[in-house]
Amino acid sequence: MRSIIKTTAVRSTSLVICTFLLASCVIHVGASDAYSKNEQGEGRSYSATNKSVRIDEGLSVSDVSSVNGSVTLESGVQADEVSSVNGKVTIGDRVNVDSVEVVNGRITIGSDFLSEDSVESVNGRISIEENSRVGKNIETVNGDIELEGVTVGRDIITVNGDILLSDGSVVEGDIRFEGKPNNNSYRSKPPVLRIDASSTVKGQIIIYKEVEFDFADEELASKVVRK
Repeated sequence: MRSIIKTTAVRSTSLVICTFLLASCVIHVGASDAYSKNEQGEGRSYSATNKSVRIDEGLSVSDVSSVNGSVTLESGVQADEVSSVNGKVTIGDRVNVDSVEVVNGRITIGSDFLSEDSVESVNGRISIEENSRVGKNIETVNGDIELEGVTVGRDIITVNGDILLSDGSVVEGDIRFEGKPNNNSYRSKPPVLRIDASSTVKGQIIIYKEVEFDFADEELASKVVRK
C-alpha cells in the first residue's frame, strides 16, 4: 500500500514530499533548501545538515559538503573540496575537484574525472570509471576500491577492502594493505587484490596481513612485500 503526504512549509518555496513505500521514507526538499540551478552561483560554497546537496551540470563552485545527506555533482562540475558524513557522494562525468572525502558512505565517480588531491572513504566503497586521474592517494578503511582505466598519482591504501584494477589502470606509487593481521571484525575472509593484464603497479605491493592475489601478470608477485 502506498500513500503520499504533502506538506507546505512556512516558506511557500519549500515543499516537502514524504513518500511512504514498504515502510521507507524518501524526502525531497524544495528549491529554497536544495539549491536550485537558479540559486547556484560561480564560486559559491554549499553545505547542508540532514539533507542532500546537488550541484547542477556545468557549474563551477567552491566547497560542497553534507552531514547526514548525500552529495551529487552532475557532469561537467568543477569544485574544490567535496565531503560527506553519513551520506554517499555521486559524481558524474568530466568533473574536476580538489579532493573527495566521505565518512560512512560510498563514492561513485564517472569517467574523465580529475582530482588534484586524494579520494578517501572511511566506511564505504570507491569506484571510478575510465580516463580518470587521482593526483594523490585513494584510501578506504572498510570499503572496496574498484578502478576502471584510472591513473593514481601516489598510493592505493586500504585496511579491509578488496582492490580491483582493470582497463589499463596505473598506480604510480604503492598498493598497501594495512592493519593488524588476524584482528578483523569487518570481514571473515582475506581481502582480494585483483589486477588484470592491462593494468600495472609501478611501486610495491605492501601487505601487513593475509591477502588473496589474482594477478593476470604473474610478474606482479615479485612486487609483494610482506611486513
